[in-house]
Amino acid sequence: GTDAIRLADASGVQELAPSARMTTSYSLFIAGHLDAALSMMREIGSLSAHDSECGRRTFGFALGLWSSSMGGWVLSLLGDLDAARKCLAGVDPIARERDEREILCWNNNSWALLERLSGAVVDGDTRAHEAVAIAESLGSPFSLAQTLNGLAIAQAARGNWDDAIAASERTSPVRWMVSMIWLPLWGSIAPGP
Repeated sequence: GTDAIRLADASGVQELAPSARMTTSYSLFIAGHLDAALSMMREIGSLSAHDSECGRRTFGFALGLWSSSMGGWVLSLLGDLDAARKCLAGVDPIARERDEREILCWNNNSWALLERLSGAVVDGDTRAHEAVAIAESLGSPFSLAQTLNGLAIAQAARGNWDDAIAASERTSPVRWMVSMIWLPLWGSIAPGP
């Protein structure tokens, strides 16, 4: 949390400052401190703006794109749907151009949520299917659980209840792992707001 950020900032190693904030901002997000998470995600964007590869060595993806995509998700949850749409739209072409598959996966998943919250049913279904395909190709149980949930949301937004239930049921094995292992870990290390 804050100790990691302080140490990273003091190190003088440019990649450490946004990297320490990434784990802390995600912990804040999981703990429901959305405003604090969004603020830290914006810091990550500023700190990593000088280096489009920042984060790739540590996490396997670019932190600047991650912070924009996650920022879009958080803005959706906070109800600022226009700002969320702008964030997500900005990430998509860059993630495709740089072959940032995991970022594209999460970004596509966020579109399904935005579509559901806004009521504007557009291409969330197509994006959700692409997100699931990417998660499967990456072999990431965490991303697969998230994207299957996004697919269920996209199907529900269209009134495709059988497909929504089928997507939700596919999450059972991976959802158990995520909910029993990952989320308690993230939540237990989340700092206060």
